[in-house]
Amino acid sequence: MIRFPALMATALILAAPASAQQPNAAPEQAPAKPKKICRSMPEAGTRIAKSKCYTAEQWADYDRTQAEAASKLASDVSRSGSRAGDSAAMLTTGGLFGLGPH
Repeated sequence: MIRFPALMATALILAAPASAQQPNAAPEQAPAKPKKICRSMPEAGTRIAKSKCYTAEQWADYDRTQAEAASKLASDVSRSGSRAGDSAAMLTTGGLFGLGPH
């Protein structure tokens, strides 16, 4: 009966190094995270800017969207014949949607 446990222990010891070694096992590397770029962005209602961090691709998309919005606003203002200040006044007083003072 003593031989069986000794035989099992020997078998486990001999099997352990074989399973631990893997021939030509390449270490798995996680994909590199894109570098984030931080910008200081103004916030409405405060003089303290907040920092926003995005990837270069996300910033390019943000810049493109902002440029399109500015271009659309400029073309809307020039088409309507009003000044930019008039448009801002309409938005703040509610005149644009008829929600102004009655």
